[in-house]
Amino acid sequence: MKKQTLLLAALSGLSVSLPGHAEEAFSGLTLGSMYHLKLEQTDNGLYDLPPLSEAKDSLNTGFDFVRLIAKGKLSDKTSLFTRYNFSNAKLERFYLTHKLTDNVSVLAGLQKARIFGWHRRISSGLLATESRYVSSSFRPFSNTMMVQLEATYDLGKFTVQVVEDYDNCNVTCDSWNSLDETGQVRKTQPGLLTEWIGNYGAFQPLVQYGLYDLGKNYTATVGLRYKANGVDVHADYAVDERKLRDESKRKLVGTTVHATYSLGNFTPYVHLSNFELETSSGSVVKTGVNTELGKLDREGQTVALGAYYEGIGTFARPYLSVSMKSGDFEVGGEEKTLTTTSLTAGLVGIM
Repeated sequence: MKKQTLLLAALSGLSVSLPGHAEEAFSGLTLGSMYHLKLEQTDNGLYDLPPLSEAKDSLNTGFDFVRLIAKGKLSDKTSLFTRYNFSNAKLERFYLTHKLTDNVSVLAGLQKARIFGWHRRISSGLLATESRYVSSSFRPFSNTMMVQLEATYDLGKFTVQVVEDYDNCNVTCDSWNSLDETGQVRKTQPGLLTEWIGNYGAFQPLVQYGLYDLGKNYTATVGLRYKANGVDVHADYAVDERKLRDESKRKLVGTTVHATYSLGNFTPYVHLSNFELETSSGSVVKTGVNTELGKLDREGQTVALGAYYEGIGTFARPYLSVSMKSGDFEVGGEEKTLTTTSLTAGLVGIM
């Protein structure tokens, strides 16, 4: 029985609490992990544009996003959180949180930016079986260095994040934060992100607003979450608008609706999302047509249904899902609506 328990812990993720004098020295340091194992059958329909390309069924496997988490208290008011990604050898989170009062805390370090609504805030790229409505390459911020102030009162929770500002110098470097004469990115001021979450019983409205790239661009999201009696539903409407140094403009509009319902040992879910990216250079405006086969880079829709099995525990949640992603493509003068359908069986866990 002991060997089986150790094997299950190894497969599902490490969770360790230091015993005795060691735990006292580290004030309750704990280690945990996150993982995602999946088997996906897909028709690759986003490549179906003959004679340029032909869709072919494929069976894909993956053991993705293995992360190690370490957290603990340094004192009664100060705590530490870290998260390391083994798949790309990258430190994703590293921050200290200090409670100034019972209602106010300050955070400093590498943390998730508060943008793009409820779906990005409460779902994890590690555990979510569906992609978000916009590619990670378009987000102005993901995990970034910051100082955060958070206060909770009767009107809700207020958060202000002062973050390292945006630049895209790893791509075109047409952001307002650009390279100086020595080849280094010049950033003269931080970005500013704000968030408010109300608390009205089962309903939680959300408003996010941020300024970045020397304050010349903005991101804004309004959302609503309902959570009661086993039902958890959230909806978001997000806008991200940029005017870059070369006078080109990009405006993203995206919506997401995600709902789960707890049925004891099973949690079914439904996911609906779409986005559209409008780009302009001078008087030329391009919108609504993807430019690269297989990639939803200008617009797209996702519809998904699935269910988790909860009978084992949070450290091992088997799931089954079917998803359809579609978009309009223009490649080689051809324009066509393409759809890909995927069936996925997987196992996710977090401890």
